[in-house]
Amino acid sequence: MAIKRILPERLGDDASRQRFRLEARAQAQLRRIDGIVGFLDYVEDQYGPYLIMDWIEGQSLAELLDGGKNLLGWRRAAELCVQVCQVLQQAHEKGFVHRDVKPGNLLLDESGKVWVCDFGLVRSPAAGGPKSAYSPTVTGAMLGTQQFMAPEQEQDPRLATLQSDIFSLGATLHYLVTGRRPGVSRKGIPSELVEVIERATENEPDDRFGSMSEFRAALELAIAFDAPVPEFTLVHPGALH
Repeated sequence: MAIKRILPERLGDDASRQRFRLEARAQAQLRRIDGIVGFLDYVEDQYGPYLIMDWIEGQSLAELLDGGKNLLGWRRAAELCVQVCQVLQQAHEKGFVHRDVKPGNLLLDESGKVWVCDFGLVRSPAAGGPKSAYSPTVTGAMLGTQQFMAPEQEQDPRLATLQSDIFSLGATLHYLVTGRRPGVSRKGIPSELVEVIERATENEPDDRFGSMSEFRAALELAIAFDAPVPEFTLVHPGALH
C-alpha cells in the first residue's frame, strides 16, 4: 500500500486541494484499467487529504535511467512504450488526459510490466469541454514537466488534449534511448523509429498520431522491422542554442 499526500506548503492552496480531489475522482474512475496504479481510497485527517494506492514493487523509468546514465536499447524502450499506449488509450477513451506523461510517472515492476501513475494534473471529461471547471487550471500557470511537455500545453495547460499525451510519450521514448530531448540526438535509434518519434512529437497536434492506438501500431511495426542501428549522432542546427 502506498500513501500520497499534498505537500504541507500547499495545504492552504485551494487550487492544489481541488486538483488533489480531482486526482482521486479520476483514479477512482480509472481503477479498472489494467496498467494504472490501483486506487484504494481517499481520506482526510488532521494533516490533510491523502490517497491510498496499491504498492508497485519496482522503480520508475526515471530511477532506472538514473539521470541518463543507464540508457535503454531502442527496442526495449519501444516495447515499454507500447504498454503505455495500451493503458493511455483506454484512459483517453474515457475522456481523461494525463498531462504529465514522463519517465518519473511510469513504474516498471519486477515482471517487466509498466504502470502509469500520478494523475495529479489530469484533465477529466466534462460537458463543458477541455476548458471546463473539471480542469482547475488558470491561464499563465505551467502544469506538467517542460522537458516532456507539448508546445500547446506549455502555452496553456487547458489546451492539452490526447495529442499532448502522445507528444509527451514520444519525448519519453526518445529520452529512454538517448537521455536527451527530441531534436538533439538520435544516437542508437534506427530510422524507422526516428520517424515514429518525429511524428509523435510534431509541434502541431493535428500532425501527430490521431490516437494512442495509432502510435502503438507504428511502434509495433518499427519493433518488427529488423533495422540496423546507426552509429552516428545527428544534431539539429538550432538544438544547442
